[in-house]
Amino acid sequence: MTMTNVFKTNRLRMSHYIENDRIVAEIRLPGSKIRMEDVELKGGDQGFCVKAKKNSRDIESCFYLGHRVDPATTKAELARGMVRLEIPLQKEDIHGWNIPLSISLPDS
Repeated sequence: MTMTNVFKTNRLRMSHYIENDRIVAEIRLPGSKIRMEDVELKGGDQGFCVKAKKNSRDIESCFYLGHRVDPATTKAELARGMVRLEIPLQKEDIHGWNIPLSISLPDS
């Protein structure tokens, strides 16, 4: 199953989906002429932060992923103003548990 979510902040926008036991996240940076040396990524086991420099201003946003991930094996690339991350999920957090669902009928 592939789920897509989009989060907007006042500076950066991220969309992500889960595919093949990894999160694929894409962050649009302002402007298309951002250079690699102007972008800084920091990650932890449940999220990451992106900082980009544009016109001598720092633009920074942090994103919580809701899943435990393996930051040590995360891959990132920058192309045409977009940062793309491939973040492996930690094995024990991939499937979770089932939550029972019941039907609630309206009162007649």
